Amino acid sequence: ANMAGWTCNSSSLQSPINVDASSVSTYNIALMPLYSFYSGGSRRVSGRAMTTRHSWEMLFPADTDTAAFVTWSGKTFTLKQFHFRSPSENSVNGNFHDMEGQMVHQSAEGELLIVAQFYNVGKRNDYLEQ
Repeated sequence: ANMAGWTCNSSSLQSPINVDASSVSTYNIALMPLYSFYSGGSRRVSGRAMTTRHSWEMLFPADTDTAAFVTWSGKTFTLKQFHFRSPSENSVNGNFHDMEGQMVHQSAEGELLIVAQFYNVGKRNDYLEQ
C-alpha cells in the first residue's frame, strides 16, 4: 500500500527478506495500529486449495465475501488468500523458521497488505494428539 510516509511497494526489496533484528524498533509511534476481524461463524466459504513441495495455499474467488479483513491507516483490506510455507520464505538474522503463514489482504483499490507469522516445531502436546 502507498500510505503517506511509507515506502511500501516502492523499491525492489520484496520477499524473501531477511530481518536484521538489531535494526528493529520494539516501539515506534509512527506505526499505525492494525485492527483485524476474522469470523468464520457458521458460514461456509469455498475456495481453491493448492499444494506444492514447500507450500499449501487457499485462494478465495474474487466474488467471495470471506468476512475477514484488517484495517490499517483507516483503510480496509479483505482477506483474499492464505498460505503456509515450510521452511519459511523469510528469515530473521539469517535464520529460517520451520514454517511461515501469510495472510494476503487487498483493498478496494487493489493495494496489498500481507500479515505473516513464523512457526517453529515445539514439544509434543498430548492434547493435540487426541
